[in-house]
Amino acid sequence: MIYATIITVFTKSRITAIVSMGVVGLSVALVFLFYSAPDVVITQFLVDTLIVSKQYLKPV
Repeated sequence: MIYATIITVFTKSRITAIVSMGVVGLSVALVFLFYSAPDVVITQFLVDTLIVSKQYLKPV
């Protein structure tokens, strides 16, 4: 998760940043799942999906 965060911040490629941002969101959701919070996992997954989709569709 830390490696994906570093890639998100320092990459020059937009698609790499978007994919690594998705990896970070999924990792956070897995941490919440580990701590038995399925409602937070669902919310995190939906918000992360919407944010990553919006960043992908945003014109340059």
